[in-house]
Amino acid sequence: MNTEEKSLSFKVKITYINGEIQTFEVLGQGWENVDIASRLFQIQKSDKLILQLTDNSVQVIPYSSILYLTVDPAPPKLPKDIITGVTLS
Repeated sequence: MNTEEKSLSFKVKITYINGEIQTFEVLGQGWENVDIASRLFQIQKSDKLILQLTDNSVQVIPYSSILYLTVDPAPPKLPKDIITGVTLS
């Protein structure tokens, strides 16, 4: 992976209701593209998260099995209804 591709990546960590955790790295679609942040928040309106993996398979994850998602790093521009500057303690 070259440096430019790495800078355009972010990670999505899925914590399932059964305690299992999966982490996915999304390459070449970094937060520099403002549309990516909008799409991330739009897909929550669906009942499932659908990911096309680099091996050309598709993974379908029902939101009913997800406890929460963590996206790292966060997009530089967030919707107005998100509380920013929060510290986990």
